[in-house]
Amino acid sequence: MAFSSCCWGRHPSSRLMRVELALSTAGSPGRRAPLALREEGGVEPFARRAGNRSGMDGGRSGTVAPHRHRPLWLAMLLHHQRLMCSPSAEWIVFFHGMGGDCSIFSRQLPAFRARYNLLLIDLPGHGRSASLQGQEPLDFSVWKVLELLDHLRIPCAHFMGVSLGTLVMQAVALLAPGRIQSMVLAGATCRFLPWGEWLVKTSQAAPLVHLVPSRAAYILFAYILLPRRNHRTSRAMFIRAARALRPADYRAWVSVVHDMDRPYRQLAQRPNTLPKLYISGGEDHMFLPATRRFVENEARASLVVLPECGHVCHIEQASRFNALALAFLRRHAAPRAREPSPLPA
Repeated sequence: MAFSSCCWGRHPSSRLMRVELALSTAGSPGRRAPLALREEGGVEPFARRAGNRSGMDGGRSGTVAPHRHRPLWLAMLLHHQRLMCSPSAEWIVFFHGMGGDCSIFSRQLPAFRARYNLLLIDLPGHGRSASLQGQEPLDFSVWKVLELLDHLRIPCAHFMGVSLGTLVMQAVALLAPGRIQSMVLAGATCRFLPWGEWLVKTSQAAPLVHLVPSRAAYILFAYILLPRRNHRTSRAMFIRAARALRPADYRAWVSVVHDMDRPYRQLAQRPNTLPKLYISGGEDHMFLPATRRFVENEARASLVVLPECGHVCHIEQASRFNALALAFLRRHAAPRAREPSPLPA
């Protein structure tokens, strides 16, 4: 298996660094290939294929056109990690939730990396990706995801996400459905309950937005979404991952809540051509009711509810979640997909 990680500084003046670590079994067992370090003083090259700025070409490929003379922070690719199984293996792209990063999928990697190539993305303003810098979070994320797929030459992939990440996935499905093979949505965020939506909006209104630190508000909502004792582990993981989330980026992403169901409303107006598996916890009190209503109207969608499980079901019941997702992905493999073969020595 090969691993590569691309990291860039979050500040616009940071120089871009790319580190590629390849593990190989060539030669004696357990021998490591040398570490290859390449520093790039400029920006990563944009995708050179035809398309437009929004990432649309009639919804077929969703490629992103190059744009010159952009600020450095805007030209940076999203921070990402790649786990390579085989050149012939299919890809899974992982989308984390609000305040999270790539690390929240640690319980999925052992189950999926033996069969699939994995791409884990830090969304804009999260983890080690650059800040939003005033960009609209949802549309900007879609554009940057498509740009990254173009750069890595991944024409089509399975998408897997949790919580807010599922919203980004649905937005990509609107603009470029041809880039998605299937979707697994854990704890989908179709819509808050009315009182939850009111609470989020109130926390971002004056004077509370100036009095309550963003981290304190995030912790409060983590307890509201994951209130029970059996939610403790997943709640702690999300709170820990959110330490790097800056206040401006937090407020920008919270603003998405004001129109959270926009992608769902637009998807409801067109036939669903993508196979989707929704997996939610039976104790996901804030989002499960709306998810049930939406799935009923999607022709190629199914919903599995895990009992005694909260919003972050891929952590609380990782084994069950992994088994369901793997079975679903195998049913929707590409027609010409081959069994993964070992990487060349």
